[in-house]
Amino acid sequence: GGALVAGGMASAEAAMLAARRAAEALRLAGHATATHFSEEVEINDYPQHARWKATHKESLSAIVEFCDVCITAKGVYVKPGLQPPAGERKLYLLIEGEGEMKVKSAVQQLKKLLQEATLESDDNKRPLFSKYTV
Repeated sequence: GGALVAGGMASAEAAMLAARRAAEALRLAGHATATHFSEEVEINDYPQHARWKATHKESLSAIVEFCDVCITAKGVYVKPGLQPPAGERKLYLLIEGEGEMKVKSAVQQLKKLLQEATLESDDNKRPLFSKYTV
């Protein structure tokens, strides 16, 4: 059993080394970093409903497909008035794509989604029915 694990580790290391060499070759050719753009949108301080919507796959799929970007939730939720734990950041979204306009468009759509979800969550605070007297 141990030899199999060791052999797997060696091939994994070899694959990582090959990937690093390929990435380095791309960087030298000027392809990888010149077209890769990323931007961050902090979502920690939005209401829970807005944060949920901004991290839910079904809400993001249209933005991801339309703008051809990748959206990743990062960081940890930090309650208002508190600081994030050491080495951590407040909850945010990392938007990455092959073109600056694609990323900027995705950021605009995400901010619109967050604003709309914030308004929805404000509406949810109103009672659906109220008591009345006759």
